[in-house]
Amino acid sequence: MSGVIITLSLGSCIAIAAYDYNARAGGVLHFMLPDSNLSPQKAINQPAVFADAGIPLLFQKLSALQAERRHVKAFVAGGTSEITGSDMFKIGECN
Repeated sequence: MSGVIITLSLGSCIAIAAYDYNARAGGVLHFMLPDSNLSPQKAINQPAVFADAGIPLLFQKLSALQAERRHVKAFVAGGTSEITGSDMFKIGECN
C-alpha cells in the first residue's frame, strides 16, 4: 500500500489532508490542541501540535511546493469529545 495513510482513531485530535491537484502537492496535519497560547514554548518547537500554528504552517509548506490556496482541497476528520463532564475536557469541540 504505497502512498496510503491510515489512521484508526483520532479522538479529540483533528487531521487535515490538503491537496492541490494542479500542482500535485499535498500535506497532512494532525494537531492535538486548538490554541498555542496553552504552551508557547512547545508552539515554537512543535507548531503542528496546535491548530492556530499548524494550519498556517501546512499552507506555508504547500505554497513552497507551488500549491495555490484557490486550488487546494482540504479534507478534515476527528474532533470527537470522548470524556464527558467539565468544559476542560471539550478539546475536540474546541478543535
